[in-house]
Amino acid sequence: MYKPISLIGTGFYVPKNIVKNPEEKIFKLTGILERRRAEDGQAASDLALEASKAALSQAHISPKQLDLIIGATITPDYHCPCMANVLEAKLKADNATSFDISAGCSGFIFALDVASRYLNASNFTYILVVAAEVMTRTLGPNDYPTSMTFGDGAGAAVLKRADKKEVKDYPQLLSTYLATDGNSGNYLLLTGGGSAVTPISIESVSQDKHYLKIKNSFFTIRPAINHLYEACKKALDQGHLTIEDIALIIPHQVNLRILKELAERLGLYDDFEKRFYININRYGNVSSASVAIGLAEALSEGRIKRGDMALLVTYGGGLTWASAVIRA
Repeated sequence: MYKPISLIGTGFYVPKNIVKNPEEKIFKLTGILERRRAEDGQAASDLALEASKAALSQAHISPKQLDLIIGATITPDYHCPCMANVLEAKLKADNATSFDISAGCSGFIFALDVASRYLNASNFTYILVVAAEVMTRTLGPNDYPTSMTFGDGAGAAVLKRADKKEVKDYPQLLSTYLATDGNSGNYLLLTGGGSAVTPISIESVSQDKHYLKIKNSFFTIRPAINHLYEACKKALDQGHLTIEDIALIIPHQVNLRILKELAERLGLYDDFEKRFYININRYGNVSSASVAIGLAEALSEGRIKRGDMALLVTYGGGLTWASAVIRA
């Protein structure tokens, strides 16, 4: 980061429809008790709209003041126009440019990175970053246990290049780290509507080719731990920080067992509940929106206090993994 970047507003939204996990086995495997499901007719842009309104309200700016909207999603309303285009219209953000980023569960941090670079390199003042997912519609009814792990929701943040006098007034984005492994991209496939499986046919639908497909190796503990740990270490090294400088880790809510393994690797297992922000029990895995929701919740609940350092870390399809350091 060349200039201080402020997060002047955050917000999140989850649908009202609560889906309870019926099996104790799923909770023991994942830590998920319940998830949220979008209502019929609710698309990703609708969830993004509510989260964006909350973030803009906290930032005390109007949609017309936005210069750029960056959406992060793998479940857009349509392939074209992108979710951010649709959101731009719903917000009546008439002066904003908009586009989407698709980086799996790491999309929100990828979007934060892009937003920070625009703020450093352009005359933009306000950028809205919003991650929104309707994951429950990507799941095959017979795809057990995947069908019981993903949920729907959205999280948003308004970013601004900080004036020197504002640096202490808002949370600051200090650094980001991004990584990918395209050779492992087939570990998680969401092919629906993609050119590899279009035109959509009776045969492709009957073969469930348009549902989310996850190889077992994607969710094995070791690869996830290795990439999450690497992202944590890279973020710390970039900021010349140690893990003890971090008050709260806000991880992608992929699996409670994986997160506890990560805590042990970082030497934080005994302080897991204090040092890790966990909401997977309430929302499940919300893909790119997961850390965005966690950040907004943690700030609103006072889990991150003024001057505290927070570490966001993600791992997802692509494969992608990423991290960001924020000082409250």
